[in-house]
Amino acid sequence: MSPDNPYLFDLDPSKIFFTERGQNTGPYRGDPTDAILTYEDNKGRIHVLDGHHRVLRARRLKVPVRAIVMPESVYLQMKREGIHQADMQLEFVHWLQRQPRWRRK
Repeated sequence: MSPDNPYLFDLDPSKIFFTERGQNTGPYRGDPTDAILTYEDNKGRIHVLDGHHRVLRARRLKVPVRAIVMPESVYLQMKREGIHQADMQLEFVHWLQRQPRWRRK
């Protein structure tokens, strides 16, 4: 976890659950160090929302993956609002900006 950001972690990719299967299965061509977007459920399991290919690559390389872990309540609210998983990272940033702790002084 980053001391400056309680939502940023380096995680063991083998412990991450997938939310999508069999979709967009081409090889990953992006930056493997980009953080993935996840949420933690009420049982403490981490589910990847955006970054499935990066998780697969990290598993193959046996290296940690950088992850933004948002609260399940925030994920469920976005899901109810019909926000696509690929757009949730930006929405999460907007959510953080509305939180008193994260506002600029």
